[in-house]
Amino acid sequence: MTQVAEFNQCPVCTQTFPTGKTIEDTAARVVHDGQHLTGLGWCPDCAARRGDGFVAMIEIEEADVLPDNTPLRADKPRRTGRIGFLRRQVWEHFSNAQVPDEMVVFVGPKTMKEVDDLIASLVIEAARREREHLGATLQ
Repeated sequence: MTQVAEFNQCPVCTQTFPTGKTIEDTAARVVHDGQHLTGLGWCPDCAARRGDGFVAMIEIEEADVLPDNTPLRADKPRRTGRIGFLRRQVWEHFSNAQVPDEMVVFVGPKTMKEVDDLIASLVIEAARREREHLGATLQ
């Protein structure tokens, strides 16, 4: 039987990537864009962020979000294509919720906007402090 490269799909960014293993080519394998997918696995980029303590936020369609911001269909929420990463401690403070062991949360567009706004305000505050510090040191 022919040996082919094995690929996994990242559950966060959905990219397919080679695992570095070879498998036997069988009709039972799922083929996606010519790649033999055997399962889910974190891609190197997302895995590195997870290892650094970041939580992956996957934005889902507003219609799939309940009023308490939990996914309506946890089995297969409809993704918008946007993902973001926040440090675990920031997410727990921001959301007032524990992070699942998988370090992945599904969020609606409103939550993603709140995170964007929070980050923007932190960047503005950091820039203001830097200007004040430079002003103090240049006098």
